[in-house]
Amino acid sequence: MAKIDFNSRVIKTTNYAPPTGVGRFDATYDVQRKDLLVVVRVYCNFMNMQDHEKAPFQEAFRTNAPPAWGSKYKFRCTKEGWGDIEAIPRFKLVFDDDWAKSHFIVNVSPTAFGSDSIGRTDAHIARDAVGYKPKTATLGGLRSASEQVDMSPQIGRSLAAAFPFSVQCALTGGVSSAYTRSQIKTIAKEIARVDANFPVYLKGGGSNGAGNMLAVEQLLRDGGLRGPITRRKRAFKYKNEVVITLKDDIEVAVSQMADKSNFGYEATVIHEFGHMLGLQDEYTCMSNNCSSALQNLNVINATEQAAYESRGYAGAGLAGANAAPGQAAWVNLCMDAKVSPPPFGFHTTSVMSAGRVFHKRHFVTLWDCLGTMCAADVGKTEWAIIEGT
Repeated sequence: MAKIDFNSRVIKTTNYAPPTGVGRFDATYDVQRKDLLVVVRVYCNFMNMQDHEKAPFQEAFRTNAPPAWGSKYKFRCTKEGWGDIEAIPRFKLVFDDDWAKSHFIVNVSPTAFGSDSIGRTDAHIARDAVGYKPKTATLGGLRSASEQVDMSPQIGRSLAAAFPFSVQCALTGGVSSAYTRSQIKTIAKEIARVDANFPVYLKGGGSNGAGNMLAVEQLLRDGGLRGPITRRKRAFKYKNEVVITLKDDIEVAVSQMADKSNFGYEATVIHEFGHMLGLQDEYTCMSNNCSSALQNLNVINATEQAAYESRGYAGAGLAGANAAPGQAAWVNLCMDAKVSPPPFGFHTTSVMSAGRVFHKRHFVTLWDCLGTMCAADVGKTEWAIIEGT
């Protein structure tokens, strides 16, 4: 199709299910207006709530979650000569009176607070099923829809548990894998959000020790750390390895985090809305499905799999039957979209972990939907995720 013809199209899809095992939504892409409208339909099962409490919950959910996801990232066509074609996501939450017409069913209770999953089995597939009982998630009324949740202690403990952070290095020198390079930058950004001037200590050994430590230092700098980074060579004790530590300064980080305003949800529903868009929890430990996918993509080495599967804060949950393949699918989408895959096993400031920070990886399910909708005219990989407006 010629670009002029494509530019006049309005493309629609209903009940789109991302390959991550969660999420379902409708989407309409008006090419000329650059408008990608994403609609999530929810049925609210109000439990032990008074009539006067129901409408305020729905209004708070509607006015908090969709706008929080808007204006973060957009999509631009990279096809030669089509660079002015963009898709800007816009989100809408619709409340259905009939659960069988909805994408998700949510129990709303004045006492329950939060949930780790949203509609793992979608309502629409059971419209004709006799005796089907839909799976639901529980949200805690107005509190979950409007109040900020302070996750500072959880993030602080997870950050402390990340150290010492062992970096595997190649026999010829340098950091072994792309994923590890990404994780070093991620952990640096998490530290920098507390204090970019934190002192960091590196220990490395072997004939490539000095070069390996220098490579890790550069990645930490790329992640935003500005404080002193001390390199300490340890002969052959850390051969082909660099160990990152913060010493006791991490305790200062944990105590300081309580005063930081960006270490929590604006509202629980903002995180839960991410599940409705097809995203898994990032604080769940990395599954073997996921580490195998990373290894198959040559993002990590086979020798690194066990280390990533075992990394996590004390008490981090294991990926369940739905989450394990969902993690792998999410990673695959990230690699196809050329964005950094998520870290797993820690509470971080990411919106799909324990904070309010959005990343490109949070828009890959929409990227997948857009690419599928336009596949006849634009290849999926001919869309780039870029900063929104």
